[in-house]
This record gives sequence, C-alpha cells and structure tokens, in this order.
Amino acid sequence: MSRVIGVDLRASAVRLCVVRSGFRVLEVEAFAEAPIQESETASDALRRALALLGDKANRVDTVVAAVPGGQCFLVPLSFPGSAERRLEELIPFELEAELPIDVDELTFGYQVTDKKRGSDGQVGVSCLVACARRERVESIIRSVREGLGHEPERIGVSSLELAELTWLWPGMGAGEPTVLVDVGADSSDICVVEAGLVRMARTLNLGFAQFPAQASHFSAQLRQTLSAFAAQRGTRMPETLTLLGEGARLEGLSEMLGAALEVRVVPLNADSALPGSLSKLPPESQERLGDFACALAVALHAAKGRGFDLRRGALAYARGYGYVKERAPLLSALGVTILFSFLFATWAESRAQDREHELLMETLRNATETIFGESTDNTDEARAMIDRFVKANPDDPMPYMDGFGAAVALAEAVPLEIIHDVEQFEYSKGKLKIRGLVSTTDEAQQVAKGLEEDPCIHEAKITKITQVVNSDRARYMLEADIHCPLDRAPTDAKKKASTGATQ
Repeated sequence: MSRVIGVDLRASAVRLCVVRSGFRVLEVEAFAEAPIQESETASDALRRALALLGDKANRVDTVVAAVPGGQCFLVPLSFPGSAERRLEELIPFELEAELPIDVDELTFGYQVTDKKRGSDGQVGVSCLVACARRERVESIIRSVREGLGHEPERIGVSSLELAELTWLWPGMGAGEPTVLVDVGADSSDICVVEAGLVRMARTLNLGFAQFPAQASHFSAQLRQTLSAFAAQRGTRMPETLTLLGEGARLEGLSEMLGAALEVRVVPLNADSALPGSLSKLPPESQERLGDFACALAVALHAAKGRGFDLRRGALAYARGYGYVKERAPLLSALGVTILFSFLFATWAESRAQDREHELLMETLRNATETIFGESTDNTDEARAMIDRFVKANPDDPMPYMDGFGAAVALAEAVPLEIIHDVEQFEYSKGKLKIRGLVSTTDEAQQVAKGLEEDPCIHEAKITKITQVVNSDRARYMLEADIHCPLDRAPTDAKKKASTGATQ
C-alpha cells in the first residue's frame, strides 16, 4: 500500500492528512495541524505539522497540495464533439478570450462535465477549466518541497477538491446535486457535485470570523450561488447542503442556513455516519473531521488519481533519480522475484521435456518389441529394423514410386536452363505418359535422357514431337515404364521359392 499526504494551506494554518491506499483498500491514518502565526513561513509550519505525524511520516510515497479557491479562475467552456481529443490544445485559445490575463502566465486543469446533442444534431462537449497564476503554483510547490522534503506530484484547487469526499460517503453527490460548503475563518469554498462530477464551484471572501455581522450576507451569497446553479442546469435548487470546515462546529449555523436557504443542512462531524476507512481515527481526530475535510479531499485526489491538476506543461512533475533510489528495495525484490520465476519456469519446462522424452522412448521400446520382437530405444537401430523388415517382407503392396514420385523425378530430370511446361501428366499401372512443351527437339531428348537416369524409370522414349502453331516451341509426347528394383525383388523371391518347391 502507498502512503499519501494531502496538504491544505490556509491563511491561518496548514493541515495535513495521511491516507494509505491500495487495491480496494483506503485507510485514513492521521491528521496534523500547525498555525502559521507561530511560524515564520508556510514551510516552517509544514515542518512542524509533519513532526506531529511521527512515524507515519517516515515513508511518504505521494504528496498533493491545493491552491486556495480564491486565487483561481473557474471557466466553463463548450466545444464541438469532434474537438474532444484536442481539448488540451484548444483550451488556451478560449481562455485568452475569456480572461484579462496573458494565458502564458497561467496553468490550467480541466474536467469534461457534459456531452449533449444539440438541436442541430451535433454533439457538444462541456468542460470546467480551473486556472491559476503560474507563479502562485510555483510558490506552493516550493513551500511544500522545503517543508516536507517531498515535492508535490499534483496541485489541485481547494474548492474543487471537495468533490473527492463523495468517494468516502456513498450516496453523496451520486444522484441528486449535493452542495459542499467549507466554512473557514476568512473564506469559504462552495462545491456543487452531481453524479460524481463538479458542476459548479465558488469561493466567498467571507468566513466565520465575520459572523454574526456578515452571516446574512454570507447566506445571501450562498443562495445566489445555488440559484445560479439551478438556472444553469435547468433544475430546482439542491435540497442537501453539507457543512465542512471549522465553521461547521459553530452553534446555530446549520439552523440559520437551513432556514435562509430552505435546504437540509448536514454538518460533517463525528456524529455523521463514518465510512470504514475513517473508523481507525482516534476520537479527537474524528471530532475535528470537518476541519480537515479539505486536506482529506486533497489526499483522496492522489489516492484515486483523478481531479483537477494544475501541474501541467513546464510545471509537470518529473520523477528523477531520487524516486528510483527511494524505491530501489522494492525494485530489487521484484527483480529477484522475476529471476526466481524464470528459473522455476525453466526447470519446470526441462522436467516436462524429460518426462515427454521418457514416454516417447518407452513407446518406441514397446513398438519395436511388438513389431520386430526386439526392443530398442535407439532411433537409428529402429530405422535399420524398419529397412530390414521392408526388404524381407515380400507382401508389401506399397510401390516404391507412385505418381507423386514420378513428378518429382521429372522435376529433377529437367535441366535448369531448359524452359519446360507440362500440359499432361498421366501415371497408371506402371505406365508414365507426359505431354510437354520445350524450345527444341534436343531439349526433349535431354528430358528423356534425364528420366532414364532414375533407377525406377525405364525405356523413356519420345514417341512424337511437333511444332506448336504460331509459336517457336515444340510439343513432345513421352512414354516410359516405371518399376523399381525393390518392387521386383519380392516377385523374384516368390519365383525362386516356387521353383525350389517344384524340384
């Protein structure tokens, strides 16, 4: 299993969440927090938070951080369906027209949200693009690297990362739209999730530090966001709102928002139905589950390998020698396993071949014992036995030369320099008839002479040769007798045997 650390960088504090993930296994191990006011820089606060994790920080496989939602731009874009495979190339051109910032100063991540067929029959693709200034993303990468000693592999957006929490709570955001509101001290992130996808996100510059003076203004902006979502999607306002962050623990906030927005408000805390992956957290960590919701969502971003990632292009994470060195023990173990697997497979194959060879030798011994009355497992001796048996058996009806053998003999008899075509080839009852085409009469005689050199072909004669009409080639007819000496031997042996019996 791999260990992932999610980093939530706030203006007041930094929070860490440690998650162990594997095949169909996800465990939330620990939370840690360090106030920034007590540290000179964010890197110092991260070092202090990392020290609080103890031995759980000894082996870190992946680190993921997020840019605060208030420092990002969220732009919904639409493209024709044919451009879906080229979104990476086309999005910068659209952003240049939508934002008052040079696109070269930005880095972006995107997610396809809808594919719909329009009234004209054409399929359109809608996507949500998250952008941030490149220098801000570089600053977060530098702070995390200096504070944790490990460079973040992915950089998300705090408001968008909240959607990853739907993986832990079944039913949250799976069907009806669900609103996740992370109420911080100075700002609040809003994320609307439907069917597991982010449909809308927004960051308000209001937090519980401005309550109760700005509480009504906060609820008004929240209502305005939900109304905009309903108008955009053409549906009614969401019916469920989940409160996260430190503000979720404020007394009376859930009731106030529920009455103002006319929705069901559910705070995320220890009283919520916790999934099995959070059951191993100590009670004090479960009490502050809402505070670490963003850090947990960021860690899930890496564990699930999905979500918005701002580390693209020149900022893309590159694994170097340190990554290989860190995993050298694992790679060595895998190499040894592969080596032993190869050796075992080779040994098993050798054993199988030896066994097969033994079975074949046993079959050969049984066959030679049954047929020849003498057992042997030597292939050369077995062939010699077969030859002696064939020569000594006068009743073998199989001739030594058949029609195919005669055709082979003809192919061998024709010299390479002669252009020879066969029009008719007939072999029956020891008689061979050939009608062929050659260039001259001498070439036909050479073919007949070549056939005579075969010990099984006798009296090969050209019976007729004529000139082909409208051609300079000659057509010949050849006849020959075919009988091999070995075919004649059994007959002679029978005659001698019968003569001896008569005398």
